[in-house]
Amino acid sequence: MLCCAMLCYAMLAGALLRAMRVHAGSAASEDVQQAACAALRSICRGHGDASDARRQAARDAGALAAVVASLRGHPSALGLQESR
Repeated sequence: MLCCAMLCYAMLAGALLRAMRVHAGSAASEDVQQAACAALRSICRGHGDASDARRQAARDAGALAAVVASLRGHPSALGLQESR
């Protein structure tokens, strides 16, 4: 069961990152970036082996580079810059 869940999280992270790349520079980019970053943050929350595996799946999919690019691409987007 855990492996199936991890595969789903990896696929979700990949889909979020693709959306971030596809919409970069579009009129809706800021909203897409903010929503995707919030979803990635939710995926990566928690403690223990399962959350470690989710974070690794997000890292492997390229989440860190995508989030940094999003932050740099939208320096005045307070909702994105101040996301917690």
